[in-house]
Amino acid sequence: MKNPKEFAAYYQIQAIMLSLIVMGLAILILFYCDFKTKVVIEDALASKQKVMVMLLVNGFRGDSSWADAHIDGLLDAVNHLGLQSEIHDNVNYQKCVNYIDRFVEATHGKGGLIMAPSYEFTVCVNEKSLQYPQYFFAGIFDDRVEQRPNLFSYSGKMHNIRYITGILAGYAVDSPEFGFIASERNPETYRDVNAFAMGLRYVRPDARVHVVMANTWHDHEQIQDAIRRLYHRYPQIQAITHSIDTDDVDFFCYHAGILCISYGSNGGHYYRENSLAEASWRWGVYYKHFISSVNEGMFQSGSQWVDFQSGNTVIRHVNYKLLPDRALTEMDKIVNLMVQSRFDVFSGPIYDNNGELRVKRGEKLDPLYIMYSIDWFVEGVDEL
Repeated sequence: MKNPKEFAAYYQIQAIMLSLIVMGLAILILFYCDFKTKVVIEDALASKQKVMVMLLVNGFRGDSSWADAHIDGLLDAVNHLGLQSEIHDNVNYQKCVNYIDRFVEATHGKGGLIMAPSYEFTVCVNEKSLQYPQYFFAGIFDDRVEQRPNLFSYSGKMHNIRYITGILAGYAVDSPEFGFIASERNPETYRDVNAFAMGLRYVRPDARVHVVMANTWHDHEQIQDAIRRLYHRYPQIQAITHSIDTDDVDFFCYHAGILCISYGSNGGHYYRENSLAEASWRWGVYYKHFISSVNEGMFQSGSQWVDFQSGNTVIRHVNYKLLPDRALTEMDKIVNLMVQSRFDVFSGPIYDNNGELRVKRGEKLDPLYIMYSIDWFVEGVDEL
């Protein structure tokens, strides 16, 4: 029989062993639970798409206009969503084809989202969306875009902003003569020129808008030639606006001492003394929503003309010192009506510049016609 000391030692050893067993079981349980938790999380992440996005723009990074608006908007969206992206600027048709082929090769044909918001890319997007049906494509809102399950087209309603800048210009300038340097002849130019002219003539019915086509978005020489032609023909002009993706018009206005209504080129910031306001694009909010829906497997083909209420078109750098209080009151009133969908720029009566009634009182132009087909200027507009 063991003495009391032996019994104490025996029970101490048993207690230690039991404690070690309990600790071991606890560690195993914790490890098992943690391991199972990790597996569940990893499975959830693995089942969720992580779409790779490529953006192609025909403009130049750093233009503070169309190209930068899309680049900044895309980066904002993919960073927010934790996605990877690839961006190329100064892209033409052939580069569009080549970049898409390389993107498909780099992603091993497993799919992705290719965004190419330019009229110049429509043919490329049509061809490649047919060739690569496992990829999603988003091109510019263009009637040449083909109907396809993996193809979407989009643009925004800049004409609302143009109308408002027309109102501001009407209050800021005494002369009835205004200039508009346009990029090229397409429905976008017609609706933006018309909207600006109607906003202008809402304030002063005697106003005239003289349009010159530069036939380019970026070529400095062609743009400067268009400006010279306008100013040579109408030296009395005291204000010019434009749809160019460079600051050539803003630069000219600054040195000529006349007013400029800028367009997405930071003219309202860099040439503030002579800039009345700036019509700009802001694509970040829209891209977050659109790319998120694609990433979650909810891509829908078709087209979308992004509403004014989305905030993807804005007025920046309003030069308040050049405007009377009534101009700002009028601007606020029209903006609020637009936000509430109670004001339509293309509501009748609207006459064209040949005196023909195009839209009767109480009627509106069909949005698809405005987007795809409009090819005439309103009353008060002439083209050099």
